[in-house]
Amino acid sequence: TITSFKDGDIVSVAKLAVKGLTAPNAEVSVNTTDLKADAKGNFSTNLTLAEGDNAIEVVVSDAEGNNTSWEATVTYTPSQ
Repeated sequence: TITSFKDGDIVSVAKLAVKGLTAPNAEVSVNTTDLKADAKGNFSTNLTLAEGDNAIEVVVSDAEGNNTSWEATVTYTPSQ
């Protein structure tokens, strides 16, 4: 579950925190960044967005080999 934003959000800053909760110690990939959830299943990373629509894909693999993916689009519109 992504907890820091939702699909279709419009943001005015280029840095987006991607935070979520999944299975403890699961392998997590956010676009091209690989990370690991902690013992409680929390994970986080930051992405730098390009102006306009940005596709974000989160893929999670747990210890049993189950894979789950989630996709969203976040639009970056710089503040004037």
